[in-house]
Amino acid sequence: MVTKHVQNVMDGGAAQTRYTQRLTPVSATCVANLPEVLSLCKRMVVPFFEDDPEKIYRYKIELRMRNHNTISRSALIEGLAKCIPERHKVDLDNAEAFILVEVFKSICGMSVVKDYYRLHKFNVMEIAHVKNGETAEEGRVADSGKPSESAPE
Repeated sequence: MVTKHVQNVMDGGAAQTRYTQRLTPVSATCVANLPEVLSLCKRMVVPFFEDDPEKIYRYKIELRMRNHNTISRSALIEGLAKCIPERHKVDLDNAEAFILVEVFKSICGMSVVKDYYRLHKFNVMEIAHVKNGETAEEGRVADSGKPSESAPE
Protein backbone atom coordinates (compact mmCIF):
# COMPACT_ATOMS: atom_id res chain seq x y z
CA MET A 1 0.00 0.00 0.00
CA VAL A 2 2.79 2.44 0.92
CA THR A 3 4.80 1.65 -2.20
CA LYS A 4 1.73 2.12 -4.39
CA HIS A 5 0.93 5.50 -2.81
CA VAL A 6 4.52 6.69 -3.16
CA GLN A 7 4.56 5.54 -6.80
CA ASN A 8 1.35 7.54 -7.42
CA VAL A 9 3.02 10.62 -5.92
CA MET A 10 6.03 10.07 -8.22
CA ASP A 11 3.76 9.80 -11.25
CA GLY A 12 1.44 12.69 -10.40
CA GLY A 13 3.70 15.10 -8.52
CA ALA A 14 1.15 15.83 -5.76
CA ALA A 15 1.69 14.49 -2.24
CA GLN A 16 -2.10 14.18 -1.63
CA THR A 17 -1.43 14.33 2.11
CA ARG A 18 -1.53 17.48 4.17
CA TYR A 19 0.01 16.39 7.45
CA THR A 20 2.03 13.36 6.39
CA GLN A 21 5.64 13.73 5.38
CA ARG A 22 7.05 10.20 5.45
CA LEU A 23 5.35 6.82 5.27
CA THR A 24 6.87 3.69 6.74
CA PRO A 25 5.93 0.32 5.26
CA VAL A 26 5.46 -2.38 7.91
CA SER A 27 4.56 -5.88 6.73
CA ALA A 28 4.62 -7.56 10.14
CA THR A 29 5.13 -6.69 13.80
CA CYS A 30 6.30 -8.42 16.94
CA VAL A 31 7.39 -7.73 20.50
CA ALA A 32 10.80 -6.04 20.53
CA ASN A 33 12.94 -8.76 22.06
CA LEU A 34 15.75 -10.50 20.20
CA PRO A 35 14.23 -14.01 19.81
CA GLU A 36 10.92 -12.61 18.52
CA VAL A 37 12.62 -10.21 16.10
CA LEU A 38 14.83 -12.99 14.70
CA SER A 39 11.81 -15.27 14.33
CA LEU A 40 9.98 -12.51 12.45
CA CYS A 41 13.04 -11.98 10.27
CA LYS A 42 13.13 -15.65 9.30
CA ARG A 43 9.42 -15.61 8.44
CA MET A 44 9.59 -12.39 6.39
CA VAL A 45 13.04 -11.98 4.92
CA VAL A 46 14.02 -15.50 3.91
CA PRO A 47 11.00 -16.00 1.57
CA PHE A 48 11.83 -12.70 -0.14
CA PHE A 49 15.43 -13.72 -0.81
CA GLU A 50 14.51 -17.28 -1.80
CA ASP A 51 11.86 -16.14 -4.30
CA ASP A 52 14.41 -16.32 -7.12
CA PRO A 53 17.02 -18.99 -6.25
CA GLU A 54 19.41 -17.85 -9.00
CA LYS A 55 19.52 -14.18 -7.99
CA ILE A 56 22.13 -12.88 -5.58
CA TYR A 57 20.84 -9.76 -3.85
CA ARG A 58 22.82 -6.88 -2.43
CA TYR A 59 21.02 -5.78 0.71
CA LYS A 60 21.13 -3.25 3.51
CA ILE A 61 19.53 -3.35 6.94
CA GLU A 62 17.95 0.03 7.70
CA LEU A 63 17.28 0.14 11.45
CA ARG A 64 15.53 2.91 13.37
CA MET A 65 15.24 2.58 17.14
CA ARG A 66 13.27 5.09 19.22
CA ASN A 67 12.57 4.97 22.95
CA HIS A 68 14.05 1.49 23.24
CA ASN A 69 17.12 0.44 25.21
CA THR A 70 16.58 -3.28 25.85
CA ILE A 71 18.34 -4.60 22.74
CA SER A 72 21.53 -2.97 21.54
CA ARG A 73 21.60 -1.73 17.97
CA SER A 74 24.69 -3.77 17.07
CA ALA A 75 23.28 -7.03 18.51
CA LEU A 76 20.07 -6.54 16.55
CA ILE A 77 21.87 -5.85 13.26
CA GLU A 78 24.20 -8.84 13.74
CA GLY A 79 21.27 -11.14 14.49
CA LEU A 80 19.30 -9.92 11.47
CA ALA A 81 22.32 -10.35 9.19
CA LYS A 82 22.69 -13.97 10.31
CA CYS A 83 19.10 -14.68 9.22
CA ILE A 84 19.90 -13.77 5.60
CA PRO A 85 21.15 -16.64 3.41
CA GLU A 86 24.93 -16.37 3.04
CA ARG A 87 25.06 -16.08 -0.74
CA HIS A 88 23.48 -12.61 -0.56
CA LYS A 89 25.89 -9.76 0.13
CA VAL A 90 25.73 -6.68 2.31
CA ASP A 91 26.16 -3.51 0.25
CA LEU A 92 25.64 -0.27 2.14
CA ASP A 93 26.11 1.94 -0.93
CA ASN A 94 24.39 0.09 -3.79
CA ALA A 95 21.75 -2.13 -2.20
CA GLU A 96 18.94 -3.70 -4.23
CA ALA A 97 16.85 -4.83 -1.26
CA PHE A 98 16.33 -3.00 2.00
CA ILE A 99 15.28 -4.64 5.23
CA LEU A 100 13.46 -1.90 7.11
CA VAL A 101 13.27 -2.45 10.85
CA GLU A 102 11.46 0.05 13.08
CA VAL A 103 11.67 -0.42 16.85
CA PHE A 104 9.50 1.88 18.93
CA LYS A 105 9.28 1.23 22.67
CA SER A 106 8.33 -2.45 22.92
CA ILE A 107 7.12 -3.03 19.32
CA CYS A 108 9.16 -3.97 16.25
CA GLY A 109 7.89 -3.55 12.69
CA MET A 110 9.64 -5.04 9.68
CA SER A 111 9.38 -5.03 5.91
CA VAL A 112 11.52 -5.79 2.88
CA VAL A 113 11.41 -3.27 0.03
CA LYS A 114 13.18 -2.51 -3.21
CA ASP A 115 14.01 0.98 -4.58
CA TYR A 116 14.16 2.58 -1.11
CA TYR A 117 16.45 5.41 -2.19
CA ARG A 118 14.76 5.88 -5.58
CA LEU A 119 11.51 6.38 -3.66
CA HIS A 120 13.25 8.96 -1.41
CA LYS A 121 12.85 6.80 1.71
CA PHE A 122 9.06 7.05 1.26
CA ASN A 123 9.15 10.80 1.97
CA VAL A 124 6.10 11.94 -0.03
CA MET A 125 6.80 15.65 0.43
CA GLU A 126 10.35 15.27 -0.93
CA ILE A 127 9.07 13.28 -3.91
CA ALA A 128 6.47 15.95 -4.70
CA HIS A 129 9.09 18.73 -4.46
CA VAL A 130 11.53 16.87 -6.72
CA LYS A 131 8.76 16.06 -9.21
CA ASN A 132 7.67 19.72 -9.35
CA GLY A 133 11.24 21.02 -9.65
CA GLU A 134 11.25 22.89 -6.34
CA THR A 135 14.38 23.29 -4.24
CA ALA A 136 14.78 23.74 -0.51
CA GLU A 137 15.26 27.50 -0.94
CA GLU A 138 11.80 27.82 -2.51
CA GLY A 139 9.94 26.33 0.47
CA ARG A 140 8.17 28.31 3.15
CA VAL A 141 10.80 27.53 5.79
CA ALA A 142 13.60 29.05 3.74
CA ASP A 143 11.47 32.14 3.01
CA SER A 144 10.66 32.80 6.66
CA GLY A 145 14.09 34.30 7.36
CA LYS A 146 14.06 36.71 4.42
CA PRO A 147 12.52 40.17 4.75
CA SER A 148 9.45 40.70 2.62
CA GLU A 149 9.83 43.04 -0.35
CA SER A 150 6.51 44.74 0.39
CA ALA A 151 7.17 45.24 4.11
CA PRO A 152 8.42 48.69 5.16
CA GLU A 153 11.90 48.84 6.65
